[in-house]
Amino acid sequence: MTPTFPAFFSRTHAANPPAELTARIGPNAVTQLHAALIAAGLEAEAVQLFSAARAEDWLADRPAAMVDERRVARLAPSF
Repeated sequence: MTPTFPAFFSRTHAANPPAELTARIGPNAVTQLHAALIAAGLEAEAVQLFSAARAEDWLADRPAAMVDERRVARLAPSF
């Protein structure tokens, strides 16, 4: 089944929606994932995971506010 979008929502938007249409997720998603990896002794793997997801900036400075869920979602395929 192909999803349908409103007329104003082009295929370009579907791949790269404008910021005002993207979902946000709490910073705890990042903080707890990092903490779990460290607690499991997987610090090197955490660096690889966050780097592969283009989120290595969160290793040094984890977010304190809501973040674009697409950045968090990029962490999942790396598992």
